[in-house]
Amino acid sequence: MRTKNVLSLCIYFSLIILFSCDNGDTPPENLEKFIVHLSGEAFDGTNYRAAYWKNGERTFLQETGKYGYATSLKIKNGNVYIGGLDYTVQPSKAVIWKNGKLDQTVNTTEKSYGVLIEFSGEDLFACTAEEPEKIVYYKNNVKTKSHTGQLYGFTVSGNDLYACGNLPFTFNANDGPVRYPVYWKNENMIKLAEENNAFTSSATDIKISGNDVYVSGYIDQKSSALKDEAILWKNGVKTVLPSTGHARAENVIINGNDVYVVGWSSDELSNVKHATYWKNGVKTVLDNSTKFSLLNDMAISKAGVVYAVGSLGDEDKGTLWIDGKLDGTINGGSPIGLIYNIVLEEK
Repeated sequence: MRTKNVLSLCIYFSLIILFSCDNGDTPPENLEKFIVHLSGEAFDGTNYRAAYWKNGERTFLQETGKYGYATSLKIKNGNVYIGGLDYTVQPSKAVIWKNGKLDQTVNTTEKSYGVLIEFSGEDLFACTAEEPEKIVYYKNNVKTKSHTGQLYGFTVSGNDLYACGNLPFTFNANDGPVRYPVYWKNENMIKLAEENNAFTSSATDIKISGNDVYVSGYIDQKSSALKDEAILWKNGVKTVLPSTGHARAENVIINGNDVYVVGWSSDELSNVKHATYWKNGVKTVLDNSTKFSLLNDMAISKAGVVYAVGSLGDEDKGTLWIDGKLDGTINGGSPIGLIYNIVLEEK
């Protein structure tokens, strides 16, 4: 009889634990095992240097006395590849670090002011912004093609290379000098908008999902009475992302059927930026204080937990938000600098 009662109690408490987990009482991130990779730049007391964080522990990618920053982060076969810029040399160079060590200089002659990297199979592609307003493509560090434009986003889908950004200033008879947002597929340009009253428009990131092309971007208005807009284009069709005041979209992330856009928004027509993301067009503000904040990138875990990175405060403190809450594990607190990229690697 005693054995039966003990067994019944064990079953009872097991069911409580089971249903508690199902009801979401246990934070889903506690059930996951992965490595959080971040890249960007951090202040060493003298210079801003390209930096990398692994589960919160920071590593400078450049030696003391050098300066630059990391702009792109990819994990391949357990190796960490980071694209970035070295401003120590003149002209500045696009470089790639592998597992924390300088692996290659992407170009040797032109001044670089941006580099993004992607893998397709075992091939490593780099897309660089070089003077004068030129976008150049490299495959395994061999130059393949180039065209005019400003670079903001880059991705590879099969054998197709996609880049996005804007065109050099052109003169519009009604609006004066303007920039137009565009993307390129294998050098073929697709113009996304010709906005009236716009001063600068740009595409900031591009992702491919099946046959769909998603591009994030923004439209800066000439008139201070008009809102600057955060934009998402899907196959060339524009959606203005909701914001009470100004807004800008910096990156687009596809997670299954969900489309996330990260950037910033404001409460009114002011310059106070709030770290913001939009999920399927619905806005979430992560920091609504009087501090300046913004988001640069995002990753979503298998359990659906949102990891967002950017900066917070007037000193540009590199920041990680987990499920909407500030995380303090980056070197015991956020360092002065900026975090541009995040990748979650399942163990």
